[in-house]
Formats: sequence, structure tokens, C-alpha cells
Amino acid sequence: MCSALGLMATENTVLGVNYDFQFDHGMVVLNPRYLNKCDKLPLGERLYWKSLYGSVTLVQFGCELPSGGMNERGLSIHLLEQRDAVYPPLDQSESILSELQWIQYQLDMSQNVEEVVASLDRVKLQSHFISLHYVVADSVGHAAVIEFVGGRIEVTRYDTGQTLVLTNHSLAKCKLNQSEPSKIAENPSWSRFFQLQEISASYLVGGDPESFILNALNEVAIAGKPLEGDSKFNALRRIGRFRTCWQVLFSPAKKTIKFNHFANGRGFEISLADWDFSSVQNRMSCEFNSLPSGGERLNLSFYTQDENRRIVETSYRPYRRYFPAHFVEDIVRFPDEFVVSEMSQS
Repeated sequence: MCSALGLMATENTVLGVNYDFQFDHGMVVLNPRYLNKCDKLPLGERLYWKSLYGSVTLVQFGCELPSGGMNERGLSIHLLEQRDAVYPPLDQSESILSELQWIQYQLDMSQNVEEVVASLDRVKLQSHFISLHYVVADSVGHAAVIEFVGGRIEVTRYDTGQTLVLTNHSLAKCKLNQSEPSKIAENPSWSRFFQLQEISASYLVGGDPESFILNALNEVAIAGKPLEGDSKFNALRRIGRFRTCWQVLFSPAKKTIKFNHFANGRGFEISLADWDFSSVQNRMSCEFNSLPSGGERLNLSFYTQDENRRIVETSYRPYRRYFPAHFVEDIVRFPDEFVVSEMSQS
């Protein structure tokens, strides 16, 4: 599920996302620069890199496998489900990342939308569970939607003054159905898309983009609705009802993230400019159930494997038939293999 709305401006782009799923546990992770990494999951070690940028990520399926985040240059990425995705065919000899590790890779290695798009030819991604598309924004007012249509990667760019809207079908599919009100009314994804488009048209330049986007996302928030019909999600039906689990606002030029845990109203605001990532040697983290209320400061502590285990085992338990115990254990231990390079100051 999920909905995104972005208002592009050179000095004050704001990208907001409703993350809709069946469970809302997770953690915030602050990631250092200069970690030596590889793509061990799921295909084995084919790609190696050293992270150039520190980042803050939102994690449900394991540290290093985020749903979204921002790096110290302001580059911001978040996933959304893409119901009609058809990925390009892949050569198994290519460098291939899973749909979530690709997010972390981009936050590690890219400082703007141009670099993300340029990397698509070098580093491929493939869905291993749920098909996704991505919203990306940077600190100079550029944004992009990256999606998978008819076996091709489609990139739609947005510049200053433009509005980005995305839900759970490709932009092309939404535009194809925009003249058929009956289809729109019957499909929650298309309905949310056109509702956000209509709302975004009322934005007045000079207004408060954060408040505007939050109000718009509240209009399309989901309060425990049953899953839409799709055989692909039969396994998910047994877990619970889709609902809006969190709202996140990325302000790339300001390098801030505002996060609201939708069910309990807890949340945080963090400025990446407050962190000297050249001196951060260890991951920091905070579980969502420990988030502050009333605008208090986010209380980050040193990341532990036990914390990752709690998150990972809770998330993957409903999917045991797809992810055996040894795979889950690999995900729990995966981040411990990545250490800060001894040449971190080079």
C-alpha cells in the first residue's frame, strides 16, 4: 500500500509518505560512514562497497534493509508497493541487490537524484517478496519516481515547482485510467492517487509545505481496512488489516526527518546536520515502542544484535513458509559483518 506526496522547491522540498502495512513495529537506525559492505543477501557476495555517507533509516525487516531514510547529503528515499510491477530480466552474473538493500546502497553511495538514476545501469535490483517502486528526493529540489513497467525501469523526474504524487500502481497505469471514474472509485490505490492530485492542486506557493502535506496524507490514511483483493497477498490476509503505520516527512535541503508513529502519536524529528558522521564509529538506534512523545528529543543508544533480532523475528514470523529459520538468522547477524573501514579517514 502506501501514499506519497512531494512538493519540489530548491530550498524547501518536502516529501511525505504514508507507510501502510499490517504491523507497525520497527526501529530508527543511525548508520556511520565508511562501513565496508556486500550484497550477501540473497545471492551471495557479488558487490562490495564502502559507504560514503552516513544515514538515518526506518527499519522493519532488518538493519541494512530499510523501508526508507535520508543520508547526510539530504538524499531521501522511501518505498511504496507497486501492484503492477514487472521487473527487467536479470543476468545472474550482474550486481543485484534486493528491494530493501538497494535503498541502503543508494543512501550509502549517492548524494542526489542524478547519481541514483545513473547507478541503475550498474547496480540492478529485484523483488524477492513484494514488488515495490520508490520515491527519491534531494537537497537541490529534484525528485524522481523509480518503477518497473513492462520489464523496463521507468524513471519520472520532478523539478522545482512540480508536485509528486504516487500510490500503488505505476504512474502510467494511473494516467491510463484517469478518464474512467468508475474504475477509480473501485480501486483504492487509484482513488488515493487522484485524491492527492486534486488536493495538491490547491497548494499555494509560499504556504507551509509540511502542514499541507501532512493534512493531505491524513485525508488518505487507512484506519484498519481489510486488504484489497489480490492472490499475491493471501499470506498477508492472515496477519491482520492494512492500516497507516507511520507518516514521515523528508526535508532534504534542511536535512531533517519528521516521523509520526500513527497508532500512538509518538514520533521524532531529527536533523542530520547535528551529527558529525566523520566521527560516528558505531550504529545508533531506537525501537519505535521507545519513541518520545510531546516533541522530546530522540533517545538513540548503541545498536545491538538483540534489538535487531526482536525486530526481525517479529516481522518474519508470519512468513515462516517463505523465509526459513536459517535465512532469518542470517538477516539478524547480517549487519555485524559490516565494520568501519580502517581507512575511514582516506
